[in-house]
Amino acid sequence: MAEFRPAGNSAMKGRSMKQFKCPRRAETGFGDILFYKRENDYDEARDNCFYCGSLDPDTFMARIEGGTILLGATDKNYKVYVTNDGGDSLATVKFYFPHLSEEQKKRFVELMNEKKLKFEGGIGFYVLPFFCRRSPAHG
Repeated sequence: MAEFRPAGNSAMKGRSMKQFKCPRRAETGFGDILFYKRENDYDEARDNCFYCGSLDPDTFMARIEGGTILLGATDKNYKVYVTNDGGDSLATVKFYFPHLSEEQKKRFVELMNEKKLKFEGGIGFYVLPFFCRRSPAHG
């Protein structure tokens, strides 16, 4: 079992995902380069973040809820690879967890604890997302 570990201040809290600044801008030095400067990082044509390429978080959560994606194992706590498993066609893409709102993070943990996440090859997370921690009772 996992528990939600709330962040002190979420970069996406209270923002519509259709108009946002990528939370990953602060992690790299590229956000200030003229090519990357823009008011909105959402790319409607690709349903992803223009800056980092992350799948839209609303789409990500809807596809998890619908059981139409597989999550790939990774040794990173900030991203996961996503593969289509039914529904609209989707090439293997990445999803960066900082794009999730606090509510989406809580729901993700609920789905994980309910064993409703589907993993490629049946291999689950061996490194939990940064907003999760293992419950003491479950090691």
